[in-house]
Amino acid sequence: NFRSLQPWIPGVVVLCLGLAGLLAFGDALAGDRVFAARDAVHTFPGLVGLIRQEWSAGRVPLWNPWLNNGQPLAAMNVAGALYPPQVLAALALPTGAASTTLVVGHLLLAAAAATRIALDAGRSSAAAAVAGLAYAFSGSVVFQAYHPNIAAGVAWLAWAVCFGIRLGHRWSPGAFLGLAASLACAVLAGDPQAAYLAGITLVVWRIGAGVSAGAAGATTILAAGRLGAAAVLAAALAWPQIALTSEFMATTTRYADAYPVSIWDVPRCLRDPDAAVRNHWADVILGRPPPESSFYHQIYRFSVAPWRVLDLVNPTLAGPLDDRWTSARGLEGDVWVATLYSGVVPLAACLLALGHLRREAAVRRWSLVIAAAFAASLGGLGAVGIARRIAEYAATGGVTDLYRPGDEVGGIAWLLTSFVPGYAGFRSPGKWLACFALGLAQLAAAGIDVSTTSPGRGTLRRWLWAVGGASIVVTLAAGCMAPSTALPGVVSGCVLCLSAAVLAALLLDTRLVPSWLRGREAAALAVVTAVELAVAARATVESAPLAAVRGGSGYLETLEPLRDPRLASASAHPRLAAIDGLIEIPQSANATARARAVGVAQRCNTPLLHGWGKVGEPGTAMEADFELLCSPISTPNGPVFPRQTLDRSAVEFFVIPASGVPGVPLDELLHEWSGPQRAGVDRSIVPAGAALPNAAPPGEPLVRVIRNVSARPRVRITRDLLAVPPFPEAPRKRRVAALRPLAFPDPTGGAPAATVVESADAAAVAAIAEAQEAVTGADEAARITIDEPRRVVIDVELAAPACVVLADTFHADWTATVRVPAGGERRVEILRADHTLRGCLLPAGRQTIEFRHRSATFARAIPVAILAWAGVIVAALTCRQGRQPRLVEPSTRTNSAGLVRPA
Repeated sequence: NFRSLQPWIPGVVVLCLGLAGLLAFGDALAGDRVFAARDAVHTFPGLVGLIRQEWSAGRVPLWNPWLNNGQPLAAMNVAGALYPPQVLAALALPTGAASTTLVVGHLLLAAAAATRIALDAGRSSAAAAVAGLAYAFSGSVVFQAYHPNIAAGVAWLAWAVCFGIRLGHRWSPGAFLGLAASLACAVLAGDPQAAYLAGITLVVWRIGAGVSAGAAGATTILAAGRLGAAAVLAAALAWPQIALTSEFMATTTRYADAYPVSIWDVPRCLRDPDAAVRNHWADVILGRPPPESSFYHQIYRFSVAPWRVLDLVNPTLAGPLDDRWTSARGLEGDVWVATLYSGVVPLAACLLALGHLRREAAVRRWSLVIAAAFAASLGGLGAVGIARRIAEYAATGGVTDLYRPGDEVGGIAWLLTSFVPGYAGFRSPGKWLACFALGLAQLAAAGIDVSTTSPGRGTLRRWLWAVGGASIVVTLAAGCMAPSTALPGVVSGCVLCLSAAVLAALLLDTRLVPSWLRGREAAALAVVTAVELAVAARATVESAPLAAVRGGSGYLETLEPLRDPRLASASAHPRLAAIDGLIEIPQSANATARARAVGVAQRCNTPLLHGWGKVGEPGTAMEADFELLCSPISTPNGPVFPRQTLDRSAVEFFVIPASGVPGVPLDELLHEWSGPQRAGVDRSIVPAGAALPNAAPPGEPLVRVIRNVSARPRVRITRDLLAVPPFPEAPRKRRVAALRPLAFPDPTGGAPAATVVESADAAAVAAIAEAQEAVTGADEAARITIDEPRRVVIDVELAAPACVVLADTFHADWTATVRVPAGGERRVEILRADHTLRGCLLPAGRQTIEFRHRSATFARAIPVAILAWAGVIVAALTCRQGRQPRLVEPSTRTNSAGLVRPA
């Protein structure tokens, strides 16, 4: 009988997963802690705190007022603002613990999914446990603890594959609803790419099934129809997230490039007024991107170097993520994960299963998934890149660099980006490693069951010795190339690998094991795998108290008394600009010290933890026009940051490296504007006045904090206006040329010094300008009285008509109404002030202007999702589900060590 007829979560599975989880993450779950690297420490705590604040106040978190003068929040899908588990965790747990607990829960959910896939295939409980461990605790998956949204994505990816395989075999209401819900949860959790990867993996798996089993075309069409219908339902379930993100991304750097990234962009490109764009529509797709095609250069970041497959025999082969000797030697580019290690036992079992490639269809399917996933993870190394390396090596005996634009052409990642609809919006080919790990885990389960036979046991033992020997050889080779400081880490990985290989091999030797263990070798191997992968995870994943981040950035509280009273009276919430990309975080073995340094440097969303806004935080989910106005330009003296934009955005403090940056003077952040510059006589773009005051806490070695005395209030009254028509949408070059002087005034004097308002009534602007001299010295005021993420109320008193500028992001979802003391309310138009801010033309008198945020897109989309989820829940409760049939297909050849035991 199939041993998988036992309960689907047998005791051995619970024991192994619980043991691995406790050993790997036990300390991370104690207290209000965060995983101490990457997004988990500097991006998500601030977002989670804001999401909790909004849901607790009874508001949907649609707007983030703290970042870049305000930008959409739920539309920035990585936040997971509409993902139910994220919402519940944020409401029930402290900020740090919310993300940490959710990450660990998702990794265990990923293990359950891989286990379920193996059980569906007829594997034994112990083999299924090994599959779950090899997937969820592999280096390429467990490392996503540093990316909470992707940790959720890898879990739902595995469940989508699980349900998709079931649905591909036959119609099942439960599998249909499960697949749709899994895909929708991946999108809502903030990793829509996981849904894409799951779909492509199912296609590859189906191709393998069709090739191996000779599936009829009609059967394949029916399976595709079922999967497609589930995808449509998933889109309905996640429609608010999809609609909001699509709307937001259309204005970000992901889609604002004039040049096409895929063939689906070509029609838009051919309609571009710029002939240079039209005539070179194929350049980007063929690997010849111009410099202004900015997002294209992000797509192939975090590609995997081919040699990384050696990680499978040593988890610390290249050293820790932040101090990799392979990067120093130019052997890899930006690193996505620290290691691909999936354990010695799973690797040996996988190799054993590959020996039966011709005997079982499932082995061929998962082998194809592994090959396709690893090839896709190479990203920037396509057919052109391989040919270039061969030619360079033949000519010079070496390779000059790792990747060049154009190397990606002919690769799987390039094919997906260029030809699959919507895929061009994603980046990081390294994400394919999750599919690689899932395929390896399923082959490992197959190999474990083969090892329960007498010949299979001996073969697995030989493979374990071979993997151990390979670990020694690879470690010796690395030792010859790595610096001496990296050797202890490299050797420790080899010791772990060898220890597990020797122990597992001894457990398979019936002459050495006690009688009570005989027949239970597979369960013992699962326990060895759990301990081994937990130890490897402990070396990869570290946590620190969130209090360390808060403490590092606690100096913000000391800056509050230093604020200009004029600015503090206008807005209670200050803003800063942290040039955090130039502030080096010191390498330290102490995770708490690193977390504190992140707080000191004000990385990413760290200021949000203290209620401070941050301007100039870059990212691919940033309004393209605002990013243009916040980006430095190159000059003979080095890059120059846009001081004008920072002043207009009410930035009161600059956080810059204390030790300076070679080749980057940062004079534009160290001085105030001179008298001639203020008078408009000197139009240079770098302030030439007195040095700005240093407000940094004494003795802080990482940063200097500069108080910006030129900052303009967040809400201000102005009559110095320049009315212009809307800036051109296209061509892109013309738009950039028109916007650039707002950030960097033309030194020849051609740039306006006044506040630029678009689409304003010329007569009203002229009347306001005429009243400027008449009200000089009059008592006027504008003060924010209510400051909520989706509602801002300003009390205004004007002696004459004027323009009231709120230095918050202009966005179509905001409306403004004006109330006067005598009663009555009227709607006023919000104008673009300096293109990215909000301006309203108001008459004289005392009045209150109220800005409100309402997303029409969300209002249209949420009923669709509510109806879809209600239908899914009702269907799940009412449809009768019998026992899930096993998805075991007979092997194509009988054999004594068969991978599948017939019932």
